[in-house]
Amino acid sequence: MQAPNRLPPATTVLLIARDAESGRPYREALAAAGHGVITGADTVSALRRAMQVGVDAVLVEADAQPLDGFAVAAILAAHASTAKLPVLILADREDQGLRSRAREAGAAGVLVQPQPAALTAVVARRLRGRGTPAPPLVATN
Repeated sequence: MQAPNRLPPATTVLLIARDAESGRPYREALAAAGHGVITGADTVSALRRAMQVGVDAVLVEADAQPLDGFAVAAILAAHASTAKLPVLILADREDQGLRSRAREAGAAGVLVQPQPAALTAVVARRLRGRGTPAPPLVATN
């Protein structure tokens, strides 16, 4: 039986961070929650891997390089094979136009300075919304 807070092992998340250090807490939290996590050296290589391997969700930092999170969301939304992927943009600060830019790019949402544990709960909810089975969430501290 699966532990609460965990998704099926086949759930794979693409994490695109501006560098390995900024992505580490998210990668660790996602893996601890039962997600497979793939990353890339940059946004272009990460997108290539996502299209080759197939993923269930995408988390991208707004200031990733060489393509920012909004460009990544727009590229994924434009391709039939990835158009339905939930893309969440991770931001360091709230910006007046951030959410509207994300929506226009096709992202499912924006998370501002998310705590890693809270991030896994949001990913689980987004995946359940796509029809991917997930167990009930347990509140975290």
